[in-house]
Amino acid sequence: MRLGRLSFLLTCLIAASAFADDPPGADSLSDRIAEIEHVHIHQPWPVSQRMIDALEPELVDASTEQRARVWLMEARNLMLDGRYDEGLELLDQVLARPVSPARRLRALELSVNANYLIHNYDRAFDLMARALGLFPDIEDARQKADALTLVSRLYSDVGEHGLALESAAESLDMAKGTGHARTIYNSIYSLMLVQRSAGFAGFALERRREIWEHAQQSGDPVAVGSAMTLIGSVYNAAGRHEEAIGWSRRAIERNRETGFLNGELEARKELGIALLNTGRDEEALPILTELVEQFESRENWRSLMEIHEAIAAIHQRSGRFGQGLQHLSRFRDAAERFNDEQRARRLAYLQAEFENQRRNQELELLRQQKELLAMREETAAAQQSTRLLGTTMLGLIGLLLVGLLLRFRADRRRYRRLSEIDGLTRVFNHRRFHHAVEESLAENRTRGKVCSLVAADVDLFKQINDRYGHQAGDQVLRRLGALLLEQFPAPCIVGRIGGEEFAIFLPGHNRLQAHQRIGEFRDRIRPMEFNGHSIAVTLSFGLVESRRESRLEKLRARADHALYRAKRAGRNQVIDAADLGAF
Repeated sequence: MRLGRLSFLLTCLIAASAFADDPPGADSLSDRIAEIEHVHIHQPWPVSQRMIDALEPELVDASTEQRARVWLMEARNLMLDGRYDEGLELLDQVLARPVSPARRLRALELSVNANYLIHNYDRAFDLMARALGLFPDIEDARQKADALTLVSRLYSDVGEHGLALESAAESLDMAKGTGHARTIYNSIYSLMLVQRSAGFAGFALERRREIWEHAQQSGDPVAVGSAMTLIGSVYNAAGRHEEAIGWSRRAIERNRETGFLNGELEARKELGIALLNTGRDEEALPILTELVEQFESRENWRSLMEIHEAIAAIHQRSGRFGQGLQHLSRFRDAAERFNDEQRARRLAYLQAEFENQRRNQELELLRQQKELLAMREETAAAQQSTRLLGTTMLGLIGLLLVGLLLRFRADRRRYRRLSEIDGLTRVFNHRRFHHAVEESLAENRTRGKVCSLVAADVDLFKQINDRYGHQAGDQVLRRLGALLLEQFPAPCIVGRIGGEEFAIFLPGHNRLQAHQRIGEFRDRIRPMEFNGHSIAVTLSFGLVESRRESRLEKLRARADHALYRAKRAGRNQVIDAADLGAF
């Protein structure tokens, strides 16, 4: 069985998070940062975070490198706590400063992880290319090996198993040359991961003792718990379920001690599957059932598929065929979501590869053009026929270059458009909505115009899914997206910012005008027909009017607060943030 992608990528955060390069005799601030870096590696993340919080007043006079060292640790802690947006904000601050190549590479690694986990695959692969581009400026083999482990996992996750195995093997060779236990652990972990994902569980199992020894030598409790989870998973994949049970039980306890919730959940999943495969159905059933809601909230569709498939098998073996069919249906729903996610990852990867190939082709064509121009100069005294031939060749290559560039630009615009639109509702996705609103808000603020932001959420959407099926829920979202685009045309901006949550930005609208536009939209909502059922649909709205000094983050927070109050007040209504007082 396969571990969830979320747990796989979070193990990248175990990579060396400190590169203390201050000279002996450095000031007391550098000494304290170095102490926090040691705790950051060897203790659960809340311990180092408390030390970072206590250090904050002293960072006023910190150098750029010192501040970057602290921000990198804090960003990793935020990601281990699941607060990816806050972590990315810190990493962007590091990348915006003139820091050393080592700090920049570390920030890029963490940012790749976080963007991948929040499904911003375009950004993740772009940052991965930037990280690889830093390799000529990096002398530390440990850091290069850690970066290659991340590259191998991304390749594995988009189905490029050959490239994944090649990168993992290169990382391990480089790591062994350093003699550093944690670096070697990271590389072995990555190699075992891609071997198991590629169907070579037997080869991965041969390295179980090696990864266990280096995990213990690393002194990182998160690494020890992750190694236990992976070993249990590899035993499961190899069909040795009794050993998987022992390792998974230990992994649960260790991950719980370190506060690594995702690692604990993955270990519990592997334990449930191992118990199922050893005939202990009644012991496996409650373990797996308790995980359904956890993995649904994390949108970990791959693990959710495994869980529903396992629960269905238990019910069918016990003669509870109705319950078994229910979980098979939910398995299919999870499989659809996983396939959609896999297509998005694959598209982002292919687009990144396309861009890389395009740049290389442009450079090659320009190089050839330069060579031909040089040849033309050298043969200026040759016969007219030779000059004519050279000119003709140059013209053909120039035409080819123009044609290729035009084609590349058209394809690039098409791929970019696909990456900005939500595939189900056809409105802007979260990332594009955020960027578009930032631009519009800044423009209207400059002109002194008021704007309004509306947060909208479909009421009781889970009940629609549960009663009529996810296809009905998708149909509801699809029709609402079409109605929103019709009711709020440009310059209004409409986006899907969550599962059943939309946002509407109305430039030039005060809160009363926005309230009227929302009322008109609500009047147009009708019950939706699906498979002979009439599905009543209502939405709750939170409305906020911008002030001249308002920022988008603050507007979002106030609109969400108003939406929350609308939900609490009974749903199917509009709450104006101005009526709630200060927030």
